[in-house]
Amino acid sequence: MFLCPKCGGETSVNSSRRTLKNNEKRRRQCSACGFKFYTYEILKTEIEQRDFLEKTLENLLYEVNLFRERITSIITTPSLPKDCQDCTENNSGIDL
Repeated sequence: MFLCPKCGGETSVNSSRRTLKNNEKRRRQCSACGFKFYTYEILKTEIEQRDFLEKTLENLLYEVNLFRERITSIITTPSLPKDCQDCTENNSGIDL
């Protein structure tokens, strides 16, 4: 049972509707002072799904950042020294 936020009296449900996300929107009225207000009932599964998706996205972003760091370290790795015999004789230096 919901109590009136204005006077603390008992309330009753005047109307109840489902929202687009399949939650409940209820219009309530206080029997003592007549104050009208809405309450929303959110399904627990929706909250759990949202939390799961947020954690999945965080993990995915973490993996992408690790991959970027690895690629960056490969690209920025210095090439072989200039005085290397194989590099100067064959002109096969590694240019990244």
